[in-house]
Amino acid sequence: MKNKRLKFRLHFNRINMQRGNPNVWTVHNCRGCFQTHKVILRVPVETIFKKDARQPRAYFSGYGYLNRFDNGIIEIL
Repeated sequence: MKNKRLKFRLHFNRINMQRGNPNVWTVHNCRGCFQTHKVILRVPVETIFKKDARQPRAYFSGYGYLNRFDNGIIEIL
């Protein structure tokens, strides 16, 4: 099976910020949900803002390959 770029969403995790851990990002794709302190984006993204949404109100969306490293960094190519 050929590797293909997957759709992803990326947003700031407000719940962890309220618990005293301010720098947590959440990345969602079809393979799961991942939390990290650092995200490296190397693909174009679209910013989506939903005025009437509860959480998250704003997030980034795009297509790419997701690489997770042992030190907790996520890179999206």
